[in-house]
Amino acid sequence: MKSDLITVLVTAIGGFSHGSSIVKALLESSLNLKIIGTDMSPRMLETSPLDLKEILPRADASEFISELARVAQKHEVDCIFTGSEPELIRLCENLDEFRKQSEARPIINNPATIKLCKNKYLCMKKLGELGFSVPQTTLICKIEDLEKVQLLPLVLKPNEDSGASANVFLIQEQKELECIATYLLGKGLSLVAQAYLPF
Repeated sequence: MKSDLITVLVTAIGGFSHGSSIVKALLESSLNLKIIGTDMSPRMLETSPLDLKEILPRADASEFISELARVAQKHEVDCIFTGSEPELIRLCENLDEFRKQSEARPIINNPATIKLCKNKYLCMKKLGELGFSVPQTTLICKIEDLEKVQLLPLVLKPNEDSGASANVFLIQEQKELECIATYLLGKGLSLVAQAYLPF
């Protein structure tokens, strides 16, 4: 083996996840990489082009951190990319515990940045304050907040936790906005309405 070999572990590589996108980017890299992929589903692992694959428990399982560390140690992993939000958050919240069990370096942001980025409304507000151009964004926590929405068409989505575009809608009319917002608010979600920006 070459001394410049970098061993990378990517979690949640099955299907069309962030993990599979990370793997694709790494495979196109000119770096000398050995890539290990993990997923909680044996069936989803089959979809990956990688040769080295391991099963991990769900991110909410009590043994997730210790199993991730075990796999990292087994393959002498240099760095870890998390391919799903639940795994990212779990690893971030348990980083000290993980570091006691493995020398692998997780490539993650600090907890404050992760918390900010999980909240679409606060993230857009912060980016605007920093001078970035952002779409008009309105926070909707109750049906009365719809009165603040002054634009159509718009994209309506959960303020947090909308992985894989779950509960994301392109809204064309006011009645459609009222109907879908009522449904989503009834599920206990806070929402953001953002100006639709066509390509």
